[in-house]
Amino acid sequence: MVKKKELQEKLILYQLLKARLESLNNQRNILLSKLLETDRTLESLNYIQDKEGKTIFPIGSGIYLRTSGYEKGRVIVDIGANVLLEKDLKDAKEILERRRKELEKFLVEISNTMLSLSSKLEETSKEIQRMAKENVQNTKG
Repeated sequence: MVKKKELQEKLILYQLLKARLESLNNQRNILLSKLLETDRTLESLNYIQDKEGKTIFPIGSGIYLRTSGYEKGRVIVDIGANVLLEKDLKDAKEILERRRKELEKFLVEISNTMLSLSSKLEETSKEIQRMAKENVQNTKG
């Protein structure tokens, strides 16, 4: 006979696993957004690589900013902690590529963890169903 406490523990475990899986999925979505933003930034850097003088830049929602006096081959990069440094395009691209690789690495780690948790969640669900079925059968008999 399955004890009520064991069943409750399994239900709690199931809820914890489900919550963790949802949290990881949210983190995964954030990383995917950051990866997309990084790709768009790299595209923009490639676009401006040969531009000098006046150009326009998208700032979002269909709005563009006209710029003049752009110094060809130089950009300002946020290197963290609100520190901005002027870098040449090559260095800026390298920084973005490193960030992109880190994001991809984290995505793989999160995806692997999510697969593992999904498997544990399914296993726990089957155990709960088995335990509940045993309880029903024992109360009938």
